[in-house]
Amino acid sequence: MRKALTVSGLLITIMLAFLAGLTINLRRPQPVDNQAFSEVFNHIVNFHYTNPDPETLWRGAIDGMIRSLNDDFSHYFDAQEARQYEEAQGESFVGIGVTVQNVDEQAVITSIFPNSPAQAAGLMVGDIIRFIDGVDFQNRSYIEAVFSVRGEEGSDVELGIVRSGAPEIITLVMTRQRIENPSVTYQIISQNGRDFGYIKINIFGSETAANFNTALQELESQGITGLIVDVRDNGGGDLVSVVSIMNYVLPVKNNLFSIEFFAQGTSQTQYYHSADDHQKDYPITVLINGQSASASEVFASVLHEAGGYTLIGQTTFGKGTVQTRIPMTTVPGDYVHITRGVWRTTNGNWVHFDGGTEGYDPQIFIAQNEAFMIPPLYISAERSFAFDDVHRQIENAQKMLNALGYPVRTDGYFDSAMQDIIHQFQLLNNLEPTATLNTETAQFLNQAMLNYRQNKANDFQLREAIEYLLSKND
Repeated sequence: MRKALTVSGLLITIMLAFLAGLTINLRRPQPVDNQAFSEVFNHIVNFHYTNPDPETLWRGAIDGMIRSLNDDFSHYFDAQEARQYEEAQGESFVGIGVTVQNVDEQAVITSIFPNSPAQAAGLMVGDIIRFIDGVDFQNRSYIEAVFSVRGEEGSDVELGIVRSGAPEIITLVMTRQRIENPSVTYQIISQNGRDFGYIKINIFGSETAANFNTALQELESQGITGLIVDVRDNGGGDLVSVVSIMNYVLPVKNNLFSIEFFAQGTSQTQYYHSADDHQKDYPITVLINGQSASASEVFASVLHEAGGYTLIGQTTFGKGTVQTRIPMTTVPGDYVHITRGVWRTTNGNWVHFDGGTEGYDPQIFIAQNEAFMIPPLYISAERSFAFDDVHRQIENAQKMLNALGYPVRTDGYFDSAMQDIIHQFQLLNNLEPTATLNTETAQFLNQAMLNYRQNKANDFQLREAIEYLLSKND
């Protein structure tokens, strides 16, 4: 099973009544003989020794139907889950400040927001969320885990974490808070006397198109001579937003993409077109990577195939299906989030990981700086590492030190050279010079690596995009 997406951009979503040209026509359900189901249901309610709650059984039956589809992207959302999903499409959310992937129905942490409860508690990239408030989620769905981590602002949540190299479950308690998650950020990047615009799209949400337009106008008012649009690590979102943004930057009126969907018992195809042409007098490039998924892949593929723009980075995730959120009439506030069909690029390609092209390739391939992939250090207050120790955390610290310009071995063995380097690092950062790898030293190393990753000179893919624009300005 292909590993899936960040929760903040879980699905390509077709929002009912908003996407021009796509209507939802639901068939009247065919009569189904449910006598056997009703009989089993009644036997369980009347005779099972646990005296189960009927509502819980009904929800279990619904979840069972959806699981039988073998489709990670179809879900039933109750009213609270639906609100949380809608919130995730906005500019902030209440939670602990992580993004996660679905790996075989396990919630695996892929990034941690700066200054978040997750960062303060010591969560690490690669941690698997196994327990939530004492409940084992090993045999529950990924989406259940995601929504259980969310909650009311100011409330506590206890996570039991499975971590590579840790012999036991790590238990951490965090207080949920509002996490700022702007869908669009932007800035000017000056290089060799040229000013380039840089727009990062984190998710395609309800406010993204308007925010993108604001960013673009502000950058253009400053006389940019090129534009980089960054959709790396963007798990997708709302297609309405994607189409609107395309209309700001596509050079000619053109076909954009198509959706093949199921309705009235037959497959139908809907084609989407740009509303106008916006020829720019400067070059544009798009950054992508393996976590650019779903709506991000629509965006990148169309900008290349319909707009002729160059993509830089790594092959995208490969999610070629679309989902529709259908409100329940019998349970107001609840929704069925169901896969309706597939989308195809301007040239008719299907990027899906299962049966398609397994992602969308950039025209300029460049791997990211390996130092960006080093997970944060987590060393408890009761633990420290010293000379002659061997551990996975030591190996990660060694990789960090090398990235920061301190040459040490990287096999996890704490030798005398590393002892000297740790001592030097502690002195430079006004730490107690113990020459051991302890909690305080780990925190300073983590912060140093955060600063390292925020330095655009260390971002190999962004550097390549800047070089590309410079070549187009010569």
